[in-house]
Amino acid sequence: SLSSSKIVIMGMAQSGKSTIIEVVIKGADPTKLTKYQATLDYKREPSTIRGQQVELFDLGGQVSFLDRFTKGELAEFIFSNVSGMIYVVDVKNIDQLSQSKYYFELAMKRLDDYSPNSQVVIFLHKIDLLQPNLMHEILTNIKEFFLTGLNNEIKSRLKFYETTIFNKSIFNAFNCLLYTSP
Repeated sequence: SLSSSKIVIMGMAQSGKSTIIEVVIKGADPTKLTKYQATLDYKREPSTIRGQQVELFDLGGQVSFLDRFTKGELAEFIFSNVSGMIYVVDVKNIDQLSQSKYYFELAMKRLDDYSPNSQVVIFLHKIDLLQPNLMHEILTNIKEFFLTGLNNEIKSRLKFYETTIFNKSIFNAFNCLLYTSP
């Protein structure tokens, strides 16, 4: 493994990125979390996870920031030397899906430009908020939507994880990324 892994965590505003970091990296109790302030621009979070040095880049999810990261002056800085990207999709916020997919595709282009060997995982996040009888159908539709129009090479790089901060799913998904990074 690398001396330090750079992991980018990205998604739309309020998809749960900073909360995931609080729970997984900082050990916060998910039942006691308060609402977070929006991440402005990006935050670098150097961490050690199970003995592995990781530098997390928590990217703000507001459109103005996402444009700077994916199309603007920060693209090369953000997407260079990335070992893994976590793209967080709020499965409860269906209104945001098209915009979320748009930025995901831009991020994939930047990874191809600057870190073509990076691992990519998509967290289908906040599954605890879905009605159990509809969960499978909703998650299947979101996966299909995200895969539509992608070439096979990109599709083969993607792994989807169904996550919530209220059980081990989020830790399992995070660990899979850490232990498969190039």
